[in-house]
Amino acid sequence: MCSLVRSSLTLLGLLICLLSVSSVSAQDSADIPEMLQPWKPWVLHGQEQKLCPRVQGGRAMHCIWPGTLELEVDSRGGRFELFVEAFAQTWLVLPGDRMLWPQQVRSGKTALPVVEREGMPQVFLPEGKHRIRGEFSWARLPDLLPLPQSLALINLTLNKRRVTLPDRDERGRLWLKPSTQEVDAKQQELLQVTVFRRLVDGVPFQIESRVELQVSGAPREVLLGGGLLSDAVPLGLDSPIPARVENDGRLRVQLRPGTWALTLRSRLPGAPAQLAMPRFESAWSDTEIWVFEARPNLRLVELSGARLIDPQQTRLPASWRELPAYKIDRETQLIFVEKRRGDSGQLNDRLTLQRTLWLDFDGRGYTLQDRIQGRTGKSWRLEMPAPGILGRVAIDGTDQFITKIGEQGAAGIEVRSGKLDLTADGRWLGDRSSIAVGGWSTVFQEASAVLNLPPGWLLLDVSGADRAPGTWLKRWSLLDLFLVLLVAIGAFRLWGWRWGGVALVAIGLAWHEGGAPRWVWLHLLAAAALMRVLPAGRARLWISWYRSLTYVVLVALALVFMVSQVRLGLYPQLARPGEMSRPMAHKVSLPAHPDRELIEDRAVEMVAKAELGMSKEPVVTLSSRVGIKQQAPLLQLQTGPGLPQWHWQRVEIGWNGTVDPQQMIHLLLLPPWVSLLLCFLRVLLLGLLLWRVLDLEEPQGGWRRWMRPGGVLGVCLLVVPLVAPATSARADFPSETLLKQLEERLLEPPECG
Repeated sequence: MCSLVRSSLTLLGLLICLLSVSSVSAQDSADIPEMLQPWKPWVLHGQEQKLCPRVQGGRAMHCIWPGTLELEVDSRGGRFELFVEAFAQTWLVLPGDRMLWPQQVRSGKTALPVVEREGMPQVFLPEGKHRIRGEFSWARLPDLLPLPQSLALINLTLNKRRVTLPDRDERGRLWLKPSTQEVDAKQQELLQVTVFRRLVDGVPFQIESRVELQVSGAPREVLLGGGLLSDAVPLGLDSPIPARVENDGRLRVQLRPGTWALTLRSRLPGAPAQLAMPRFESAWSDTEIWVFEARPNLRLVELSGARLIDPQQTRLPASWRELPAYKIDRETQLIFVEKRRGDSGQLNDRLTLQRTLWLDFDGRGYTLQDRIQGRTGKSWRLEMPAPGILGRVAIDGTDQFITKIGEQGAAGIEVRSGKLDLTADGRWLGDRSSIAVGGWSTVFQEASAVLNLPPGWLLLDVSGADRAPGTWLKRWSLLDLFLVLLVAIGAFRLWGWRWGGVALVAIGLAWHEGGAPRWVWLHLLAAAALMRVLPAGRARLWISWYRSLTYVVLVALALVFMVSQVRLGLYPQLARPGEMSRPMAHKVSLPAHPDRELIEDRAVEMVAKAELGMSKEPVVTLSSRVGIKQQAPLLQLQTGPGLPQWHWQRVEIGWNGTVDPQQMIHLLLLPPWVSLLLCFLRVLLLGLLLWRVLDLEEPQGGWRRWMRPGGVLGVCLLVVPLVAPATSARADFPSETLLKQLEERLLEPPECG
């Protein structure tokens, strides 16, 4: 046994020599920007259009910029000419459709194939400026010519006469002849008005009126007097035809034949007790359909006085059909009976927590970032008890001042809105093996966490969580256990219980490591078992060759694996190079426009905020409360700890159901020095097992001496270092994460966009 240990140590010394030789190339450094330059086309492949410019204030990319469409048509055909600039290779929609197909389409002198996409003729253009020309051919002048919506400027020449104002409808079609609706309109002038209203019980009380007009006859101008309810103040008008709200509240509309839908938004100065249709003398519908959108967090009302109808049996907009609908006529009054105003205080908090944790490199604490979303009911203050240290809090993207209530109170913030979107940065300086699930003075309906471990740390298991698939124990499946036990039992039957134990520990420790030999053990044990029972002959010769082949494969895999284990034990950061180079910084998010519901919640609550004194201390004590509207202009807000931006080993943890403030999770973590011992233990045990496997009886004489285990080992020691792939820190450069960062930076929108 001692001789085997000495031989294994000799083999280990040889591996360290190979490691020292191969690690020389790992010290080379390169200019990262210069090396990443050739990868730009790779990361941008298929995403070139994301580099196209966008219109100021919008999000849509515009990869093609059309100029003025020059269009000449007559009774025999037509031709068009269009200057466009393509910022990336993209498709250009041409005038026409399936019935009016453009012909002889060229870009300069180059003919372009026209294909049908989405029912429209289109050509594929490379990046650059293009002069597109094409022709139409027809037996008679069509009534209309479909045009792409992106074309806004048109110079039309009809029968050799310039048309000053081409007639285009809302679908972008260009009318070359008077439409059928306009021809029929000369026969009879009719106007039918249909009105739908959506009442929103907010602060202020809002009314959205949808007025549908069915018009026939000649173009004309009318005054409609039923757009606004009594005492309503107009807020906005959306109309596809020219329209405006007069000072007396009536609608002035320039009608033309067709069906049009106008949307008028208004508000009432206070909460109404009753509402009725407006009194008017102009043409208007005798009945209207109203829907009511309640806001129970503001007030609870009961409606009466009007007949409730089925909204699915009406022509209401689809988004309105989920609300209760009422039929209103000239004699009906919709009465509002107020049952309760404001929040009754019986609503519980409904908050969700998304936590990200970074373990310190020395393991003394955690840096955390919490994202809390949902709605608060009873809680108007959120606190983080010790050993958590609250460093920075932002609500809706705006930094908040962290305070204490009393000398012994926990750090926290005041929450004055029912709807909450909070981001908090801080530290956890308690025992690294026990962490509070929530860490806040409230109950969360849902909670999830992501634990980031630095190089060298290993998470064996997590207790107190419902889901943690990334731990070492959770990666074991029944198949893995069966295969490891099968190999150990085979070694026990072949070489005794000591070698069975060595095989169990060695293969068990290395089973989930990258590059570890796994299935080859089964082939080797099967060949060794057959060699013991087969008599001399052709079958035994074939099995001998098969066993020799498994020797070569096993030694090659084992040597590469042991070299990588020694390297990763000494330098664990070489496991995935390129992911630790990002600096530590705050991720600042700009607040988006607050939604309507959040504005209304803040408008009605009007709860007094705590008076905040100016102090340089990170946490202050509140002794009195006075109403303030906003933070003091010279208030010094806490910035908190710097957030790490590295991502190494990520372990996702989840919980099913609610999470209490006292609930804890327990982490079984192994520090880097234990990981180093495990790496060398894997190498030592695998070397022992490999030496025992190769120390088998072999046929003697002649060329067969090269098939001895010692000969196989010598060949592998000479060949493997030459043919084994380099495992330096640049072997996988650039890494997938680094390429992803390069892609994000190249596709990052400009700050002025």
